[in-house]
Amino acid sequence: MTAPKSARIAFVDDDENLLSSHRRNFARLRPDWQGVFLNDPIAARDVITDDRDISAVILDIHMPGMTGLELAAELRSVRKDLIIVMLTGYADLQSALLAVNELG
Repeated sequence: MTAPKSARIAFVDDDENLLSSHRRNFARLRPDWQGVFLNDPIAARDVITDDRDISAVILDIHMPGMTGLELAAELRSVRKDLIIVMLTGYADLQSALLAVNELG
């Protein structure tokens, strides 16, 4: 009998301090999950698209180069099975409504 595979969760945020915080806060959940920490949304798109073992992503909405909303839309088009969680430090109702209503 093989051991169950741990969940792979990708964290995408351009703020290295927040990524470090995610690493520390979620480290206690190991070995049940593995974290993939990415600070570039464009590179993250390629990693998450190619790595079918990543089952969930936690995205910052506001990032340079590609917003979390844009990244979520691209990921959703190629990974319908992906769980997407959006985070923001801004009280931006419009982004929240777009994320829920258009991206699911």
